Amino acid sequence: MNIEDLILRCGPVFGNVRLSADALSLWFIAVICVVFACGAIYGRDYMKRYGGRGAAVKLHWAHYAVCFLSMVALCLVRNTLAFLVAWEIMALSSFFLIVFESWKKEVIEAGTNFFVQSHVSAALLTVAMWSAAGDELKLASGGKTEYTIIYKPTKDALLDLSVRDFAGILKEITGATFPIEEDAAGPKIFIGRRAPGDDAPFQSRERRI
Repeated sequence: MNIEDLILRCGPVFGNVRLSADALSLWFIAVICVVFACGAIYGRDYMKRYGGRGAAVKLHWAHYAVCFLSMVALCLVRNTLAFLVAWEIMALSSFFLIVFESWKKEVIEAGTNFFVQSHVSAALLTVAMWSAAGDELKLASGGKTEYTIIYKPTKDALLDLSVRDFAGILKEITGATFPIEEDAAGPKIFIGRRAPGDDAPFQSRERRI
């Protein structure tokens, strides 16, 4: 299930920003909607205790709406820069929601902790996106693959079964049969908590799982 793409022309900085949703995106959006709806229902009565801070309460609800919209946007945008901007908006609006009771030391500590972690995550996402953009991985083409799954059988029957299931899933997705060997020449997919040479730098066309 996919929703037809919507292209937004956002100028020279963002370029064309594509919005689309598959079944997984729609599931996350549904969860976000349910959680925020429940939060709004609960918060309506909860925030009445702050009736003397009318402006702050209104600003709090504004941050709540911005946080909701930015989380939905994260599920829809298919543009790296737009995704990172939506992430930043989500992080900032969430931070202001957390520190509403800013006169409490523990609240400021919690907000600061969230702020740092959200931006560390954003930095890691940025690195991952740049790396993925420059390193396309093609496991199979035309029902054929050059990759071999490298796995040494163990006494763990469940783990052995999981590896065979993994090979079966790859075949269903690509139409190619991925052989399972203890060693092989050519490009490899390593499976295991410690694959041979796991401490060594990645070789060309190797993937470790």
